[in-house]
Amino acid sequence: MADLDGNLAGAIEGVVSRFSADGSIEPINPIQAAIGQLIQSRLSEATPGGSTDLVEVMSRDASGKFEKSP
Repeated sequence: MADLDGNLAGAIEGVVSRFSADGSIEPINPIQAAIGQLIQSRLSEATPGGSTDLVEVMSRDASGKFEKSP
């Protein structure tokens, strides 16, 4: 168990140091940026002022499944 904890700690330390040592995190893919901008523009066209009224919060039943809207 101690070996597992040590290996896990080493792996976590490696990941943290890899992404925080020089501050270089992979930049956003241009395709992802274009899709994000498309979604933003579609939402702002659909709702004046960029309101989030378009988003509907759905409730869940006792088993955790989403309930159908009336």
